[in-house]
Amino acid sequence: MARAFAAAPAIERAQALAWQGEMDLWLGDYSRALKHTTRACALGAPFAGGWRGAALLKLGRRKEALAQLDEALRRYPNDHEARLWRAEAKRKLGRSREALEDLGTVTRQHRVWILFNSALAKRALGDDAGMKADFANLPAEVVERLRRETGRHEASPLDSAQTAAALEAGFRLARGSRRGEYGQAVWLSRGTERA
Repeated sequence: MARAFAAAPAIERAQALAWQGEMDLWLGDYSRALKHTTRACALGAPFAGGWRGAALLKLGRRKEALAQLDEALRRYPNDHEARLWRAEAKRKLGRSREALEDLGTVTRQHRVWILFNSALAKRALGDDAGMKADFANLPAEVVERLRRETGRHEASPLDSAQTAAALEAGFRLARGSRRGEYGQAVWLSRGTERA
């Protein structure tokens, strides 16, 4: 990415920085992601604001993240990845109903992450049946990976607490990747590790 930035025409350098920030998110280097996306935002890169909000959220700066994601969506209302991150921020701030509203407007290409967030928002609202239904709608390879991640190899049903733990494990495993279905290979293939 450093070579791409150096070789890019001036007009594309902001985008190169923004994408470096996105890669940093995927790798779990959230401080570096924040540095790159902050600089990309200052240079006017479209969509960098959504990734900057994601970095803030992953760093535990939830209120700042939400403000950044609100701003990103004011500028680029069709940035569905930013909308997905905003739903996650709202959920983590205890605003589960608002998170579900945002999730209802995210394009289906982000289906897995819609289901992850929706399931945990429903759990927070006391709807364990809704959480389990969302979990059951995840692709089989995702469910199998989550079971392995939480040490539940058998095919027996998970109880509510185990389902929530499996979903949280998926968020840790994925780090800062919230891309559409094609992005699943990035995190599904990771070994069991702390993230």
